[in-house]
Amino acid sequence: MTTILIADDDETIVALVRLELKRAGFRVLSASNGEDAWELIANALPDMAILDVSMPKMDGFQLLHKMKQDRSTKNIPVIMLTAKKGKKDIASGVASGIIDYIVKPFEVKDLMSRIKISAEKMRRGVTELPRQIIPLGSGNDNEVSHEKTEKPKSGGDKEVIRILFVENYEANKQLVKPSLEKQGYIVDIVEKEDEALSMLENNHYHIALINSEMPYLDGYVLCNQIRQRDKKHKMSRIVIGIGTEEKSNENKKWLASGMNYYVSKPISVKKIVEIIKKHEKEALERKVI
Repeated sequence: MTTILIADDDETIVALVRLELKRAGFRVLSASNGEDAWELIANALPDMAILDVSMPKMDGFQLLHKMKQDRSTKNIPVIMLTAKKGKKDIASGVASGIIDYIVKPFEVKDLMSRIKISAEKMRRGVTELPRQIIPLGSGNDNEVSHEKTEKPKSGGDKEVIRILFVENYEANKQLVKPSLEKQGYIVDIVEKEDEALSMLENNHYHIALINSEMPYLDGYVLCNQIRQRDKKHKMSRIVIGIGTEEKSNENKKWLASGMNYYVSKPISVKKIVEIIKKHEKEALERKVI
């Protein structure tokens, strides 16, 4: 079984990538800093390493240099994750011997396609991998990580926040729903536009969380439909969009559609929770049907 190490201090990214790698049949090792990653690499000798550039204790390039200096680890293929997208940064990565340079934010499915291609080359005995530069995303680093919190207790019939999550990507569902439920929120998931509108029509939701880039569903159009319905019923709710573009690039789209917030991928549950908590009292007081 092919073993892959993922090293990143962003727990959200690690959780998403680990989940997808395991689903694809890989054995997964993970670390949140460079020193722990090096210990795992030196002892387990993984078939591939995915390293974040900005890690505590030892950054990705320092770790890569250490790997190249060791005879037992120098040939391990490395994919680098980073928020830096400048030409000098990419050139530095290529010169260091990485096989891919992935710019955050990125789609996990795109990273998986690169991993699978490299893994297949290794399986076929191709020892010299191409040095390809594949910036799958662009924008600011998602600095907030997944936060583990205790589920708040509520007594009696105290109303709690109800969230409709419009998402078709399984990894995002398995990350977001349990994490929000730990906060004490009620979360329902739908994948299609008509399902979302029906659920909003027949159920009581304070917040809609929408993936704006689903196949066969335009999240911006859906949000606009939600806003039209809310206006008709003289009500409103908080709408949070999720996408891969920088908020600055998507301003016209998400603002015009009526979204209150736009969160860039990879999804940060902590960021979403911060938004919800900021408006929790307001959301509970709003008229929602």
